[in-house]
Amino acid sequence: MTRLTSLRFSGRIVSALACALAAACLPSVNGNAPPECHVTTDCPLPGQVCDEGVCWGGLPSGGQWAAQIGPPSDRQSELVVTEVPELTIPDDGGFGEVIVQAPVRISGRVHFDCTNGAPSSCDPDVTVAAALTITRPSRIAGGPGFVGTTTSVPDASGDSFAFYVPRLSLTDDPYTITITPLDVANAGATGPTPAELAPPVTIQVAASDTVQGLDVVLGKGVLRKVSGKVVDATGAKLPGVRVFAEGRFDAARPLERVSSVGVTNADGAYTIYIAESAFPVVDLVAHPTDYPALTLRLTDIAADQPTQSAHDLRLPGLGVPIAVSVPITGRTGAGDSTAIAGAVVTLTTTIHDSLDPNLTTSFLVSGATDATGQATVSVLPGSTILRDYLVGVQPPAESEFATLYDRTIQIGPGGGVLGKIELAHRVAVTGTLLDANGDPAQGVVIQAEPAQRLALTLDADAQAQLKTQQRPLATTLADGSFFVWVDPELVGKLASYDLTCDPPEGARLPRWAFRDVGVASLVANVDLGGLVLPPGRHVRGIVTDTYGTPVPGAELRLFEIVNDPSLCGLGRLPADCILPAALRARDRSDELGVVELVVPDSH
Repeated sequence: MTRLTSLRFSGRIVSALACALAAACLPSVNGNAPPECHVTTDCPLPGQVCDEGVCWGGLPSGGQWAAQIGPPSDRQSELVVTEVPELTIPDDGGFGEVIVQAPVRISGRVHFDCTNGAPSSCDPDVTVAAALTITRPSRIAGGPGFVGTTTSVPDASGDSFAFYVPRLSLTDDPYTITITPLDVANAGATGPTPAELAPPVTIQVAASDTVQGLDVVLGKGVLRKVSGKVVDATGAKLPGVRVFAEGRFDAARPLERVSSVGVTNADGAYTIYIAESAFPVVDLVAHPTDYPALTLRLTDIAADQPTQSAHDLRLPGLGVPIAVSVPITGRTGAGDSTAIAGAVVTLTTTIHDSLDPNLTTSFLVSGATDATGQATVSVLPGSTILRDYLVGVQPPAESEFATLYDRTIQIGPGGGVLGKIELAHRVAVTGTLLDANGDPAQGVVIQAEPAQRLALTLDADAQAQLKTQQRPLATTLADGSFFVWVDPELVGKLASYDLTCDPPEGARLPRWAFRDVGVASLVANVDLGGLVLPPGRHVRGIVTDTYGTPVPGAELRLFEIVNDPSLCGLGRLPADCILPAALRARDRSDELGVVELVVPDSH
């Protein structure tokens, strides 16, 4: 059985791969390992074939597979990330050709509608600066969606933006493009910025072919006007403050800017315009010029009428910022106190307005600890009463000391060094990673990630906190042993982790995750003993372009569609309970376009 036969390559590319018939052309997946087989009858599973000393295929039936193919770095202008939502892998492991497609181009111009209250200097033919984001749900069930970004060029003579994206079929969801005017002036301009003149716009584009001459007009349509004032604690008007609204274009998306940017005049007054497609409830946000770390937020403003007035955004009495140093220490396993360098320390305080329950002022600063374990930041002090701050500390991922989320400290009118904060000790998770034969698995990178089951129970704020954390890593030694420090608690809950095992390139080991590894207590280390990887099944195919020419250097990511009913109903999954697709293998195609993968037998 030759490589060409077992891969079921089409006849149109045989000539391009003629050297593959010669053993000298074939990079072996074996490395220094002894061959698994010499002839097909040596292979233990029905349908497997022996080639290059490896038994190919043998995946159990019932698995649902999908693939994502990324172009090589030197061909990203002519090829694009391509999804294969259903990939059939036959018994012999050769899934044949997977095609990385040429992109389609979406291009056009971003400019203003000068008939909707724009200044007299507005020129509808001049393009303006804007940030554009293009998104589309994945064609793979639970797969990563498509996201692309670009910037519209101001004063462009032709198109001011262009995206190169995968071609859509007639049944695919369209692309959603969000165009956000930038809060910077056009080159040489002295007037208002694009963001001051118009709110963001969202459009949908069904790019089954090239889309040219897309005309994106800012400031068009029925815009809802919101007016208000920004004042200080005494009622004095604050000029020069930038105000905008945050809301949603889509319930599944986080808060984002949905309005133009207003700048308060000499009377502290501003006017902003809400995007036509934005939801009718927004938050008003202001950043006072003299306090860049401050955010004023007036929540739950109904913006459902053509014109509405909002309550004042009132800056509280704050005092003069003072410098404070926060010492961060930890206690080692031997009981010694030690300074922690390289930790990120964040201080946040929230001031509630006494007259308006929907108005809050938040102040956030951060700094890193130096070699002595001290982080120095400027904060707003208390005066007659102490001001409460929430302190968060993120130590380096390899540190033996744990993350701190929300310790409360109080700061008065003085500065200087605050009382030290001592971090709890992390838990050491140890074990020995073995392959399916019980032999040590060396050189495997193990990453501890918050368990999927735990993450699904958390609210959006807690999930956002987890995303900011560095993921601890370990690499297995020659005997397969490893240890990794993990936090005993995650956002106030006893922690559990998924340990993702990523083998080195060329190994016969599958990529795998050991799920829901729990931390039994806040102090005891966890010895997992022997962790056995599932058997690895070898599969292969060839990456080509649309002309059938092999594509070297393309990355193929193989996903398994996951169905775990036990995770349904945990709160953060959509109604159809589609779980994130599991990345089972990834590798790059060789000089012949051939990609060889080791897939876990997860059944």
